[in-house]
Amino acid sequence: MALPVQKAPQYFCELPLSKREVKFRPFLVKEQRNLILLQDSEQNESYNILKTMIHDVTDGQVNTDDLPIADLEYLFLQVRCKSVGETTELSIPCEDKDCIGRTPVTVNLNEVKIDTSNLPDTKIELSDELGVILEYPKSSIQKSISEDDTKTFMEIIKSCVVQIYDDENVYDLVDYSDTEKTEFFESLTVTQIEKIANFLNQVPSLSHNIEAVCPICSKDQVIEMKGLENFF
Repeated sequence: MALPVQKAPQYFCELPLSKREVKFRPFLVKEQRNLILLQDSEQNESYNILKTMIHDVTDGQVNTDDLPIADLEYLFLQVRCKSVGETTELSIPCEDKDCIGRTPVTVNLNEVKIDTSNLPDTKIELSDELGVILEYPKSSIQKSISEDDTKTFMEIIKSCVVQIYDDENVYDLVDYSDTEKTEFFESLTVTQIEKIANFLNQVPSLSHNIEAVCPICSKDQVIEMKGLENFF
């Protein structure tokens, strides 16, 4: 007689940017090792681990490459809440550089949200005759991150522009080669690139304000924690 195998519970969540409903299960014991690896890995390697974990807990129904980064962060946090617990313990360093104090805090992960109340406009006019249509940065861009910050920045910008328009036509970038796209972006002025960069700066991510009092200098502080790496 075979031993019984427990069926994992199923949960649902709505992704904040794409508004897609996703069904998932918690991480299993055999997958816990990946959580440890995720915390200690480099950017590219950690993304591959995260991609595998999300694929497994959603029964292959979610391709992380196609998700906005913010949606992937949010989905992972929901899975983490159901798998490990809805709180995490953090040690917050004092904002005063001359103080060595650290404040232990307990964060309720259910309170960590992605603010979608003021999303940036995806249509940007670069001049009177030229403009671009953008999409939120996809998670797959993390595979292109390198030590060259300038190269990474341009790769992110290029990945977010899906259409170019002028007075006569709309150009879908999927129909053009990398060489043609690079030529277009390199023809832009610094001011025009800054307009696109401003869009990226306004794209929301996981964030949570933490109020803390330093145990050493007694300074009151409000610290904004952003990004998935802060909520393990």
